Amino acid sequence: MRETQSWDPVELERRRRLGDSCFKVMAGNRCIHYSWATERRRVVAEIGYRADLGDQMMWIYDCYTAPSHRGNAIFPRVIEHIMDDAKKRDVRSVWIDVDEDNQASLRAVRKAGFAPAALLSRTIALSSITVEKDRVALRNGYGDMFRRMPYAWESDRYTAFRESSVHAG
Repeated sequence: MRETQSWDPVELERRRRLGDSCFKVMAGNRCIHYSWATERRRVVAEIGYRADLGDQMMWIYDCYTAPSHRGNAIFPRVIEHIMDDAKKRDVRSVWIDVDEDNQASLRAVRKAGFAPAALLSRTIALSSITVEKDRVALRNGYGDMFRRMPYAWESDRYTAFRESSVHAG
């Protein structure tokens, strides 16, 4: 969706090389929603976090619905479709991360059966202003698998995930 201004051809090619899948909803020839899923590695570049997924795991990420089509329950239906696809391929654990401020998306993923697992965060320094940027990682099943998943922060400036007190919505 070009309106998101995030169609970087290099990034799209990287995702394709990794085997990531893009689930799209079209209205005629216009993409009104997309969600990406990976079964190899989730990189949350905004916060410098990288998780290497184990066998039979999937991570849903970079989900976007065009403003003109929000409020029509498109995102929950896409999540349901992704979950059905994952079950068919014997994926046992599905993860999704959502910006902590995005209450509509948090409600949608909770309706789909996900529960908070961790709060991933880092502090971003912008000129003389410090901003805390958080992203909630939600999971569907398999309790402590998140803690055992290999992960890395790409710089000492980043903080590790906090498992306690995830209050989203």
